Amino acid sequence: FSSVTAMWLPHVVPFFKGNYPQFEVQIFDGNYDEIHDWISRGQVDCGFLSSILAEDLTFYPLHQDALCAVLPREHPLAQRSSVTPEELLQYPFIIETPGCDNDILHLLEKCTKNPQVSYSFRDDTLIMAFVKNGFGVTVSQDLVMRAFSDGVEVRPLEPESHRTIGLSFARTTNSVVSGVLLDYLQKSLQKYDSSPSGS
Repeated sequence: FSSVTAMWLPHVVPFFKGNYPQFEVQIFDGNYDEIHDWISRGQVDCGFLSSILAEDLTFYPLHQDALCAVLPREHPLAQRSSVTPEELLQYPFIIETPGCDNDILHLLEKCTKNPQVSYSFRDDTLIMAFVKNGFGVTVSQDLVMRAFSDGVEVRPLEPESHRTIGLSFARTTNSVVSGVLLDYLQKSLQKYDSSPSGS
């Protein structure tokens, strides 16, 4: 998750450097499918995943992340207090490359209309840049928008929908490092989510 990398990991790295200097922190950036494979094959100690892709892994939920509509500033739907997925699908759609966000694809599969995909990107910053410049609309997540919301309008979806982000381990893994990371995240994110600004 680029949002997790931007919002959480800048705090994780100094925590480990300050408290566990003997540990080497390496961060790998991949899509949902790649991360799942890395965990399953033991190439990484743990990874951030959505609950819908972690059925065969040990999964610890950390954050309920609301899905939201993202629109150009002057878009007609920007006048609304909330937006349905079907209303969004009336307009050119910018989507994450398959494998990058299964939660959004899962949501869109429930709609009666298929998206008119105008562009597909792996990177959240590219998606937001194209929405900002009027090339289409998209569905994103609250955590992403906290990091990349400049120049666009964000509206909650109706009905509400969310993804559950968590830390995943292979079921055979018993990593001390991963346990320390999980404990740190559970404590720090509890404070993060309970603060008025979410920061």
